[in-house]
Amino acid sequence: MLIEFSVSNFRSIRDKITLSLVASTDKEMWCQNSFDSGIPELRLLRSVVIYGPNASGKTNLVEAINFVRSFISTPTLFMIGQNRPDFQPFLLDAQSRKKPSEFEIHFIQNEVRYQYGFALDRSRVIKEWLIAFPEGRPQRWFERKYISKSKKDDWYFGPNFRGMHKHLETSTRKEALFLSTAMFLNNQQLKPISEWFTQKLGLCDDGDYDFSANLNEDNIHKEELIKLIKIADPSIEDMKVENEKMKVEPALFKELKKLDVGSSKTSDGEIEMKNVMFSHKIIGSKKRVFFDFEQESAGTQRLFDFSGPLLDTLSNGIVLVVDELNNSLHSLLLCYFVNLFHNPKANPNNAQLIFTTHDTSILKNDVFRRDQVWFVEKNKKNATELFPLTDFKPRNKEALEKGYLQGRYGALPVISELNF
Repeated sequence: MLIEFSVSNFRSIRDKITLSLVASTDKEMWCQNSFDSGIPELRLLRSVVIYGPNASGKTNLVEAINFVRSFISTPTLFMIGQNRPDFQPFLLDAQSRKKPSEFEIHFIQNEVRYQYGFALDRSRVIKEWLIAFPEGRPQRWFERKYISKSKKDDWYFGPNFRGMHKHLETSTRKEALFLSTAMFLNNQQLKPISEWFTQKLGLCDDGDYDFSANLNEDNIHKEELIKLIKIADPSIEDMKVENEKMKVEPALFKELKKLDVGSSKTSDGEIEMKNVMFSHKIIGSKKRVFFDFEQESAGTQRLFDFSGPLLDTLSNGIVLVVDELNNSLHSLLLCYFVNLFHNPKANPNNAQLIFTTHDTSILKNDVFRRDQVWFVEKNKKNATELFPLTDFKPRNKEALEKGYLQGRYGALPVISELNF
């Protein structure tokens, strides 16, 4: 369960912004759109939606979450002593260029609240910290700060943190996270935390979620997936996933081998890939014909890309982050997906959805609580700002879509006429 996420000095984000999934005391759609976190006096939202014009920073907020997840779960992608190619501070003022990027995330795993964060520049981790609340009281398990004068890290380990502190400390490279090192060395106390990032935080991008592999192995969710796909295209009867061998150039094969792309390598110069196919009934016949994935419409492809993560998320109580969820999806389909998260029967494990969109047709009081709606826009310094709808104190049952499009809440594109 995600409580809040904060980031500063990353891409278009200069000053600290915080996205919160903490529900207000407002009782509207209390049971549908929010849930009891298991932590006293902490109720969380099942979804939040983020609006804003193009180039305002919505995607950068999603990328910040993705950066944290990938930095923790894939530390070996960066060679010892190398600068991080994905370090991207705010570049539009001289001070920010020299400052570290900073990230902090508050979450719940196994009924324990955690507060974890780190800051880094191009060459090293500047600081890192973890606070746990196992009995509702804060326990600082570890903290790390880089001291520029001595050019060394200053370490603190709290009395509640168990394990071989010195071994973990000396094994942590300057450009790597302590949490990642502890995960690699199988520290049992930090295992639930690393598992939350690798198993409970998911980002869905086109083609970025390999759901077809599970379908091929044991037909997980296949029946439910076909039902969802048929919403968009009723002519689809069934689906299958086949392994196909593909010949590639030797140089490309070598690179694919490094990246572990494909389900398996058959031999030098050949790689085995998965191909999703959908069957359609032939009119006036009992026969069916299979279409390759690429032959389906963009909407069907997008629906498949999202349906897999959606079903996986709802089954396993995952926090799913999606950029531009409305792409190639009809507004009614978008609303249907969002309401699945708001339905306690469809979402019994309290999965959460964070998504950006330009589709204002779902910006309605019968879909979202007022504390579920957020906006992003650029300020005069061309830096991204994030703010909730509740800042504007909208009236109960206020026409939210109309108010947004009329500019009442900001975060609209500035359109000037062109002279031809």
